[in-house]
Amino acid sequence: MAVVSLSEEAAKRFGFRRVCANCGTAFYDKDRWPVDCPKCGATYQVHAMLKGGARSIPARRDSAS
Repeated sequence: MAVVSLSEEAAKRFGFRRVCANCGTAFYDKDRWPVDCPKCGATYQVHAMLKGGARSIPARRDSAS
Protein backbone atom coordinates (compact mmCIF):
# COMPACT_ATOMS: atom_id res chain seq x y z
CA MET A 1 0.00 0.00 0.00
CA ALA A 2 1.52 3.31 -1.10
CA VAL A 3 1.41 6.31 1.17
CA VAL A 4 0.04 9.38 -0.61
CA SER A 5 0.19 12.77 1.03
CA LEU A 6 -2.92 14.86 1.37
CA SER A 7 -1.53 17.58 -0.92
CA GLU A 8 -0.90 15.05 -3.71
CA GLU A 9 -4.40 13.67 -3.34
CA ALA A 10 -5.89 17.18 -3.36
CA ALA A 11 -3.89 18.06 -6.49
CA LYS A 12 -5.38 15.07 -8.29
CA ARG A 13 -8.93 15.98 -7.29
CA PHE A 14 -8.89 19.78 -7.44
CA GLY A 15 -6.03 20.73 -9.76
CA PHE A 16 -3.71 23.64 -8.98
CA ARG A 17 -4.42 26.24 -6.33
CA ARG A 18 -4.63 29.70 -7.88
CA VAL A 19 -5.05 33.23 -6.54
CA CYS A 20 -6.97 35.68 -8.71
CA ALA A 21 -4.87 38.72 -9.61
CA ASN A 22 -8.04 40.79 -10.00
CA CYS A 23 -9.91 40.18 -6.73
CA GLY A 24 -7.48 38.07 -4.63
CA THR A 25 -9.77 35.06 -4.24
CA ALA A 26 -8.01 31.72 -3.72
CA PHE A 27 -9.48 28.81 -5.70
CA TYR A 28 -8.59 25.51 -7.40
CA ASP A 29 -8.62 25.36 -11.21
CA LYS A 30 -10.01 21.77 -11.32
CA ASP A 31 -7.72 21.08 -14.30
CA ARG A 32 -9.89 23.20 -16.60
CA TRP A 33 -8.62 25.48 -19.34
CA PRO A 34 -8.97 28.45 -19.56
CA VAL A 35 -8.90 29.12 -15.84
CA ASP A 36 -11.64 31.55 -14.77
CA CYS A 37 -12.05 33.02 -11.30
CA PRO A 38 -15.31 31.75 -9.78
CA LYS A 39 -15.90 35.03 -7.92
CA CYS A 40 -15.22 37.80 -10.47
CA GLY A 41 -14.93 35.82 -13.74
CA ALA A 42 -11.45 37.09 -14.66
CA THR A 43 -9.42 34.76 -16.89
CA TYR A 44 -6.12 33.58 -15.43
CA GLN A 45 -3.18 34.54 -17.65
CA VAL A 46 -0.29 32.07 -17.74
CA HIS A 47 3.18 33.54 -18.12
CA ALA A 48 6.16 31.45 -19.15
CA MET A 49 8.81 31.01 -16.49
CA LEU A 50 12.31 31.82 -17.70
CA LYS A 51 15.26 29.72 -16.64
CA GLY A 52 17.37 31.71 -14.19
CA GLY A 53 14.56 34.01 -13.09
CA ALA A 54 13.56 37.39 -14.42
CA ARG A 55 16.28 39.73 -15.53
CA SER A 56 15.90 43.45 -15.45
CA ILE A 57 17.04 45.65 -18.30
CA PRO A 58 18.76 48.86 -17.24
CA ALA A 59 17.01 52.08 -18.21
CA ARG A 60 18.42 53.94 -21.20
CA ARG A 61 20.24 57.11 -20.26
CA ASP A 62 19.77 60.17 -22.44
CA SER A 63 22.86 62.29 -22.74
CA ALA A 64 22.10 65.90 -21.86
CA SER A 65 24.89 68.36 -22.64
